[in-house]
Amino acid sequence: MTLKRELAATVIIAAAFTTDEKACRQYGVSVRSLQRWRRQLADGDPELAGFVATKKEAFDKTWAEQLPIALKTGLQCLSECMDTIANDAKSKKNPEVIHAIAGALSICAEIYFTGKVIDIRFTQPYEAGFSVRK
Repeated sequence: MTLKRELAATVIIAAAFTTDEKACRQYGVSVRSLQRWRRQLADGDPELAGFVATKKEAFDKTWAEQLPIALKTGLQCLSECMDTIANDAKSKKNPEVIHAIAGALSICAEIYFTGKVIDIRFTQPYEAGFSVRK
């Protein structure tokens, strides 16, 4: 029974980030089983809830570890695109290209400065006028 709940938790988490059909196909279960497991979770099955919490925590950790790699790859791609545009007089004057580059740079700046604010909050909580402790 434990293995069944562990599979159920895995499929429930996977389905939250894709379609039910894709998640079920990936794990070899039916959509009807997924629906039944969701009902069990909603009805308060404590063992299933525990497995779901554990699987979600593991998924979140993996996702968080992959984010810096994805950001670095995206920045490299953006840099290559900007180099190409810089060498193309027509592209440099295209309003759509300018708008796209400005938008991408704005997003990059937001990510950068959000990281800086978070760093300040954790390294200098009292100097910044707030505390991370409750």
